[in-house]
Amino acid sequence: MRHVCMLAAMLVLIIGSAGAVRSAEIVRLVAGEGFYPQMFLERGQPRGYAIDIARAVLEEAGYDVHVEVLPWARAQIEMLKHGAVITGVSKTQDRIDAGFLFTDIVFSDPTVLIAKAGTTMGFETAGDLHGLVVGIQRGASYGPVFEAARPHMIIEEDDSKEQRLRKIVAGRIDLGVFSGTGPAYLLFASQSLGLSREEFKIFEKPLEFDLLHMAVSRDSPRADGMIEKLNSAIVKLTLDGTIERLHRAYGHGF
Repeated sequence: MRHVCMLAAMLVLIIGSAGAVRSAEIVRLVAGEGFYPQMFLERGQPRGYAIDIARAVLEEAGYDVHVEVLPWARAQIEMLKHGAVITGVSKTQDRIDAGFLFTDIVFSDPTVLIAKAGTTMGFETAGDLHGLVVGIQRGASYGPVFEAARPHMIIEEDDSKEQRLRKIVAGRIDLGVFSGTGPAYLLFASQSLGLSREEFKIFEKPLEFDLLHMAVSRDSPRADGMIEKLNSAIVKLTLDGTIERLHRAYGHGF
């Protein structure tokens, strides 16, 4: 009888534990499409270090995660209007005013300039970009240095880094702005688009380092509590090296 009681007690504990796991809150994590190697689709599956890092942070904070990769403008709307968490987003005053509530900094990426090989153009400061036709991702922000120089450039928007590279080769833009991109990305592009690394010039000096966050809607009833949990998880995963390991996993460095 004693053994039967012990078995029954164990079953209660197991069932209770399973119920606790099942009751974890499911969070929609949204990311931008076409931001290799940060966030992209590969054979229909979400990939990229901004996604991997955000998933790890959310799981450390106790959430179950469902990932969706969407056009960047739509991803921001899903966060603002429909309760999703967004990853790989830089903090700007416009976004704060729109209702973004940001976590602490999760990771940073260089903002890189790429032009057609053979260009005689030089780059030392943002002032060198004045008057140029510059390609950027639609809805993207690349940090305060770029934003301050934006009114002095002719901006050509697109929906992916791949479109930007094609415009560079075709001479439609003077250069493109890319976040988190190095030679590994150009190797990827040459394989997927039939382009060659030798067709491009990467300027060695980054425009700046873009500080990337996760964010939720300020109007969400769970916003403050969630941000507190996410910030605690970010600290833990920074200290134990998880974020750095995931950040380096795609070999995108210079």
